[in-house]
Amino acid sequence: LHRNRRSLRLHAFTLLEVIMALAILALLTGTIFAIVGGSTQATIEVQAIQKENRRSKAFIEELRRIFATFPVNGQIELRVIEQDPLMQELVIRNAPDAFLFGPNPVRDQKEITLGLRRPELPPALVAAGQAAEPVVEQSDSKDPNAEPMPQRLYYLGLTSPDFFVRRDIRTGGNLMPEENPMLVKDEKGRYWMELLPELSGLQWHVWDPGKKQWLDKAGAGKPVRLQLSLFQKGRITPQIVIFELL
Repeated sequence: LHRNRRSLRLHAFTLLEVIMALAILALLTGTIFAIVGGSTQATIEVQAIQKENRRSKAFIEELRRIFATFPVNGQIELRVIEQDPLMQELVIRNAPDAFLFGPNPVRDQKEITLGLRRPELPPALVAAGQAAEPVVEQSDSKDPNAEPMPQRLYYLGLTSPDFFVRRDIRTGGNLMPEENPMLVKDEKGRYWMELLPELSGLQWHVWDPGKKQWLDKAGAGKPVRLQLSLFQKGRITPQIVIFELL
């Protein structure tokens, strides 16, 4: 009996050993959760980037199609709305098949405008008392200890004079513009449709063969070359695409 008790004491764990084992198990569990959590977050970020890439690629391919088949009487006008930061509107005229959507697309007005828009709350949410989060410009402070400020983000919108107009089935004429609760009119009463969300910037430039330089504004005409610089959220280098108009 004495020999059995002594053997039991030799093979049993002490309290210190149990505590150390639990501590090691906790560390391993925390490490595994951190790895899994980091992997999940990385997967979500990759999926978001892939979605942004698909949308931007589709937009650029649509532009390539439009400019590759641009009509002889087509016109492009590049307006500067603000200088700092540079805000522009690209007006495309006499290209009736540009950015047509739906199974039976029809555009009465042969003019569309592309431009950056600041996100706004739709009237339905404003009436419900919801306020938009304040958007702060990115800080230019040289202080290394200063906290980075979030970028001001925009969306690329498209508008046309005949957007969201209801048809009178009996006469075929236009009725009053249809109020869509998820859309917001600008100060000029124009309705905008979102094409690309969460952009930190977008710039157009028109090539001037005479001056041999890129211009950030141009009157109505048919340029030989257009340049698009697309600044996506969280990316340092813009995506630059040049379009040749035939």
